[in-house]
Amino acid sequence: MRGWVVAVLAAATLAACYEVQGPVVDKGVRAAGIADGTWRRTDGTDVTLAWDEAAGAYRVGAGGMVRLAPAANGLYVADYQAERRIVLLLRANARELVFLLPPEAVEKGVAAGHGAAIKAGPIKLLNGEPRAVAATLAAMAARPDLAEAGRLTRVGD
Repeated sequence: MRGWVVAVLAAATLAACYEVQGPVVDKGVRAAGIADGTWRRTDGTDVTLAWDEAAGAYRVGAGGMVRLAPAANGLYVADYQAERRIVLLLRANARELVFLLPPEAVEKGVAAGHGAAIKAGPIKLLNGEPRAVAATLAAMAARPDLAEAGRLTRVGD
């Protein structure tokens, strides 16, 4: 795993994201808070992001791309595609990208309520029909009890 996945997994815990089998976001949007350039993980490692309008995605310097779709509460569903397809919830502003997750005690119930399932693994698998996976992520984004799982901070301006 490289690029965005490494950034996310090192900045957050493995429980902060989910592996999925297919696309969750087909055509992404550019988030107002995510400027092209360098973002730093809490461990000091830098990650570069650049918006690619034609692809509707951010290109990650180390490889792969991430597409964003608006979700509840001003959050985004981030769909990273490289060797694996990883999804997570993101809050973006001009200085920070904050990764969020629901309480572990409720995530399986939220998934089941929308026809999906979460299976344990090094990276949890969010499995189900594409609509069920999308509905699960939307329901998670709408929760008031999301917890921060990691962040990237903008380097320079």
